[in-house]
Amino acid sequence: MTTTTRGILLATLLLFGTTVDDTIWLVPALSLRRRRAIVSVFFVLTVEAIVFVSVSLAWRARKYVKKAGHNREYLPAAVGASLCWVFCAGLLIKKWLKRRRKRREHTSSNLAGKERSEAKPGDYGSIPSPDSEKTEAESCTDIDTEITDDDSPDNFAPLTVISLTLAGTLDEIAYLPALIVGGTFSPAELSVGAALASFLIVFLITTLVNHFPAAVEKLDDIPLWLVVGCFAILLTTEAVGEYIGGGEKV
Repeated sequence: MTTTTRGILLATLLLFGTTVDDTIWLVPALSLRRRRAIVSVFFVLTVEAIVFVSVSLAWRARKYVKKAGHNREYLPAAVGASLCWVFCAGLLIKKWLKRRRKRREHTSSNLAGKERSEAKPGDYGSIPSPDSEKTEAESCTDIDTEITDDDSPDNFAPLTVISLTLAGTLDEIAYLPALIVGGTFSPAELSVGAALASFLIVFLITTLVNHFPAAVEKLDDIPLWLVVGCFAILLTTEAVGEYIGGGEKV
């Protein structure tokens, strides 16, 4: 495999499209100019470290697979396709569970709203006391203060950035080793693509998210299972073609 501009571009677009929706937490972290450089550097380095480790392990696995397969050229593609199919199934199950949880939460909120609306007639004619109004105002103030404190950019220390990056992107790029084993991308292509995608995410959030917040939220609708499924089909087709065409060298 050779490193090509086309491979780097595809890797950049793939990593950007599958990870940007899980980096919305960067919005408050990058809102403070004096911490923007530190947060950006740690975010990019963490993503690059994750990709580097996964790519290194996958490259070793690819060499082992080729050696164990006695030069069967179709074997790496077959292993990569199998891994992609497994990840695709896992993503589908995850998406189904997420939708099921949302439906359950929606039903619970509707029931709670119905109970509140049924309880309203009994409150007609009552005049709230000044003490109750004061208590409600204080509770609202406490809640607002709590939210503001939690979202404060000062809370985003380097360790916090690393932890949130790991939590947000680790599961999204778990399928990358399969693409390395299958030969879809080279290690250099994915490494460079990860760096470019990280810089692109930081640029998007620092310049465009305030003007187009809905566009970033829409990226969450990208079906990751479909992306991985397409790679699974591609690698399966490649493995079958090499097997039929005499993939085993004598």
